[in-house]
Amino acid sequence: LQTSGFLLLQSSEIPLELQEAAIQVALALLVEPTSGNGNIEGVINHPTDPKRYLMLNSLDEVGLQLECHDESAKTILVEYWKALERVKRQLLTCLAIGLELEPEYFVRL
Repeated sequence: LQTSGFLLLQSSEIPLELQEAAIQVALALLVEPTSGNGNIEGVINHPTDPKRYLMLNSLDEVGLQLECHDESAKTILVEYWKALERVKRQLLTCLAIGLELEPEYFVRL
C-alpha cells in the first residue's frame, strides 16, 4: 500500500466457486437487455475502454436491480456482497491495528 496504493488479498471468505458464479451472473446482467434502451438501468459504458459496470451502494440496490431476474442470480450476488463485506471489515480492522488505532476505528466510519 505504501508504494503502489494497491494490494492483493486472498481470503477463505470468498471461495473461488463463489467468485466465478458472481462473475458469470454479473456478465449476464451487464449484457442482457432489460430496459427500453437495451441495458439494465444504470449500466455505464466506460468512455475509454470496453468496461461496462453498474455502481451499487447497498445490498438493497442489488435486490432492486435484480427484481426481474431469476432468484438464483440474486442469491449469488447477495452472497458475494456479504462475503466482500466480511473481508472489508477484516481489512479495515487490520489497517487500524497496523496504524495503532483502536481495531474498530475504520469499520465505524
